[in-house]
Amino acid sequence: MIKNIIKFGLEKPILNYILLLFIFLLTVFSYIKIPKEIFPPSSLDAISITGVYPGSSSDMLDLMAVSKIEDELASVTEASKISTVVKSGYFNI
Repeated sequence: MIKNIIKFGLEKPILNYILLLFIFLLTVFSYIKIPKEIFPPSSLDAISITGVYPGSSSDMLDLMAVSKIEDELASVTEASKISTVVKSGYFNI
């Protein structure tokens, strides 16, 4: 079966060129027709805010940044859940 296909392709080289041209034209047509956007529309169902301050305690980070960010995020009506992890020198909201 495969041997016959290979033999047919070798005996009729013009058919190979036509097939190659068809694939090339199909590729060019597809490239032109596919929509291209810099920022495609997407829905964000989660965001993450991370901060690092080496040498600071978790209490200091909570006072300096985390509580303020949480207060601002609480005012966002679309936010259904806010979880926070504060460790020494690191926080993730």
